[in-house]
Amino acid sequence: MAVLAGKRGTFKSFISLHWSLLAATQGASVAMLSGEGAGLGRRVEAWRQANAPGLDVSALKFVAIEQPVNLNSVEMLQFVSDELVKLDGVDLIVIDTFSKFVGGLDENSNAEVAGFLSNISALMRDKLGATVLIVAHAGHSDASRPRGASALMANPDAEYIVDRPV
Repeated sequence: MAVLAGKRGTFKSFISLHWSLLAATQGASVAMLSGEGAGLGRRVEAWRQANAPGLDVSALKFVAIEQPVNLNSVEMLQFVSDELVKLDGVDLIVIDTFSKFVGGLDENSNAEVAGFLSNISALMRDKLGATVLIVAHAGHSDASRPRGASALMANPDAEYIVDRPV
């Protein structure tokens, strides 16, 4: 499990899409949960034009859900996990962004965030044998860390902080 965090405008969502599509072009099966709203198709097409003009994107093992769902609900998390199992293997699951997929979770509560991450680990990472990448916003007063509880950066196996030089 990894976290990719950055302030608004640092292209963290596009970085996660880039990593996802690179993995898919190498044969990995990718599921992207995008809470950013519609428009992922345009981003994929822009990526294809810049990085792999001859690529038939429809041939990739890449699926996306372009609406937030409450993964803080164990029932919903179980449902999504069960649907992903039907894909005949998932190597990478991207949750973009953390705040869009946690329902009523208190992002500042270490106990609640740790519980959420534990459920994601058990019902997605471990159950599917997949890597989970969570995209998060940087802290308001400290852009060198994800916003909210320290558990968000303490519990995952890796953390990436992105910045955009001015």
